[in-house]
Amino acid sequence: MSKNRKTSRSRSADKTSKSPVEVIVAKYGLVGTGITALLGLLGIAITAYFTYLATRTQVAQPIEATQTFEARLATPIQHISGPTAAPNETLSATHGSTTVPTVQLATLQAIACITDQQESGTPTKVRADSLFYSSTALGRIQELPLVSGQKIPFSSVKSFEAVEIHEKTIGGVKIAVTLLNGDMVIGVVVSSQYDGSSLTGSTEYGSFELRFLDVKRVEFREGGNCD
Repeated sequence: MSKNRKTSRSRSADKTSKSPVEVIVAKYGLVGTGITALLGLLGIAITAYFTYLATRTQVAQPIEATQTFEARLATPIQHISGPTAAPNETLSATHGSTTVPTVQLATLQAIACITDQQESGTPTKVRADSLFYSSTALGRIQELPLVSGQKIPFSSVKSFEAVEIHEKTIGGVKIAVTLLNGDMVIGVVVSSQYDGSSLTGSTEYGSFELRFLDVKRVEFREGGNCD
């Protein structure tokens, strides 16, 4: 009886005890499970990182495009213009066979001092850019129309003065014109009491109009007064 019990206990001990090979296999199996789990976590982390990079690139591209577009909008537009003159240079214009210098760019806001035939007091100061020769036939022009066919622009004139008035004989006013370059031109401007020829413009107090037959002298100045 006692022998049977001992035999039974020894068998139970054999069942519960494992061989060294089984222990080693179990250890490697546990290590493999751990490595597999670690690799899985690493794979998840790598996938998440690349997903983050892709999302960031998609967001950065529109921002970069917007910044580039804004930079282009901020670029100054280059304006293309025709020939200009330096402040101390003059432009010139050709009238017939005569080339006359025109007013300097720096003196576009010049004044015209106009004296009438009666020389009644101080000459009237008129804005040069508002001065026109007006007549029924020609309308309003900023030139002196001579009977020779030549038209001298006010912008090329330093001064002009009525030399003779022969409304009935020559049908106009003989004038002496001094140009900006110092040259002088003598000519006749058609003017009569019937053609409505006059000088018109603007003063600091209002409008200006004087029959051309009543004009004695006109002098262009860069500014100031007509005293």
